[in-house]
Amino acid sequence: MYYKVLRDFQSCQGGNFDWSEYLPKGKRPGKWTPPVDDVIACLRGYHGCTAEQLPWWITGGNMVFEMEYRTPPTPSGNKVVGSQMRLLRRVGHGESVGGIVFALDDILHVSGNERCIAYGRSTIIARDASTVEAHDASTVGSYDFSTVQTYGRSTVRSHDASTVQAYDFSNVEAYDRSTVTANGSSTVTAYDSSTVIARGRSAVSAKDSSTVTAKDRSTVTVWSRYVRYEIYDSAVVIDRSDGKLTIHTA
Repeated sequence: MYYKVLRDFQSCQGGNFDWSEYLPKGKRPGKWTPPVDDVIACLRGYHGCTAEQLPWWITGGNMVFEMEYRTPPTPSGNKVVGSQMRLLRRVGHGESVGGIVFALDDILHVSGNERCIAYGRSTIIARDASTVEAHDASTVGSYDFSTVQTYGRSTVRSHDASTVQAYDFSNVEAYDRSTVTANGSSTVTAYDSSTVIARGRSAVSAKDSSTVTAKDRSTVTVWSRYVRYEIYDSAVVIDRSDGKLTIHTA
């Protein structure tokens, strides 16, 4: 079985082929794509991957389909390429392919060493040493030693010793001994003994005994005198811990 990863009906790793007319309809496969002559990987042809190769391709995509080639494809590194193919069906909610569990607009619990990728408005509860990659408007609750990467407008509430990498407009609440790296325009509220590294234009609200390293143009608001922080670049720390407003820069 081969798989095709798309992002909003476009190939997720380049190419301008519009797949919207070739999607499966109900239980029927999609149409065969127009044939391509003289197939060359990365230049001409229809690219896909095996289940083992899927983890490399999945980053950046939000739709995964089972697919088939009309003639056997040619292996090329971390992918395969062929002259003609069709999409069979979309991988559904809770299905596991290549060690990845997919969440699509629904609730899913993951635990152990499972890896989950969430799309749409999924809600994920991650425990033990599970790994979650959240896209779109997904919501994740992480516990124990879970690892979470968030994109789009995802929301994460991390507990225990969870690790979070936040991108785009993600919103993170960190408790206990969580570690958060905030990028882009992410927003983080840190409690307890959480540790935050803020980059880009991210905003951090630091409370309790949390620790913050502020870089780039990030903004940190400190609410407790037990908060520890370091400032670099053009970052700004707004200290409200003593009831007054004090601004610190690098």
